[in-house]
Amino acid sequence: MNSSSESKEQEQEQVNSPTGEEQISLGGEEASSKSNKICSKDYRTDFIKDKTLSTKIIDSIISVHLGEPDIKDEASTYMIEMQQNKDEILKIAKKSTKLSLPCCENLDFWDIPAKNKKIDRFMNKSFPNQVDLCSFQHAGNVAVPIKFYLRTICTLSTKSLKSLEIGNFEITNSQLKKLVASIRHTAWVAFSSCILLTDEEPDLQKSLRGAQIEELNFIFTGSSEYSDWGRNLKRFQNIISALSKSIDVEKNLKRLIVEDCGISQYKIREILDLFGLTTVKVLFH
Repeated sequence: MNSSSESKEQEQEQVNSPTGEEQISLGGEEASSKSNKICSKDYRTDFIKDKTLSTKIIDSIISVHLGEPDIKDEASTYMIEMQQNKDEILKIAKKSTKLSLPCCENLDFWDIPAKNKKIDRFMNKSFPNQVDLCSFQHAGNVAVPIKFYLRTICTLSTKSLKSLEIGNFEITNSQLKKLVASIRHTAWVAFSSCILLTDEEPDLQKSLRGAQIEELNFIFTGSSEYSDWGRNLKRFQNIISALSKSIDVEKNLKRLIVEDCGISQYKIREILDLFGLTTVKVLFH
């Protein structure tokens, strides 16, 4: 196809747009062609409710931001690289007020910038009605304060039915209290590579009321780069003490994963037993 015919097609697509607004190019024909192979018409319709964006643009968003989901796989995972595709996401957030990601089982927001209002808006406005598993991961190797995204993450966490992971954020006691209240209904909870500022024991009794948490994962959170439990054992003890005050945690919590957390398995077992969580298994994987 020559450049003249391509130009005519683009002009025709512009005319067909309900609002006549300039279309956003996020992946070009190659991205559209790839996603067309995996997305039915109904699937695209579910993806976005803003009719000002064409099917071609919808396909491009799926290809660029969500990879190429295999609709034959019942456990579809959509990973959105927030930092890598920030410019495109910002364009979407600016143009669309009714963006809706497709229904899926697993939704991962990766490389979230430290502070970005439009990215926060994108996550808030685009989240499906519900997912089984969800992950919020900050970009970079240094944990940043979660304050900027706290309200959005707490709101969206209530829509994750089975699992929730928060990664690479710095979290205070008051923030931890709000987060726990929003994720207590899930069976699997992870704070990975986080700095939990629990130098004082957090009051989690109300937040844990009715908690269904069966597995709690602190992978890398206790390492020297983050909460440094090896030299600040009190931080870990305060978390376990707070958990132990919940009848629901005592009843439902079955596994504690503490890989690369700077404390020996023997010491962790000792602390759990000290606070009455004798049936909780300690795992290092």
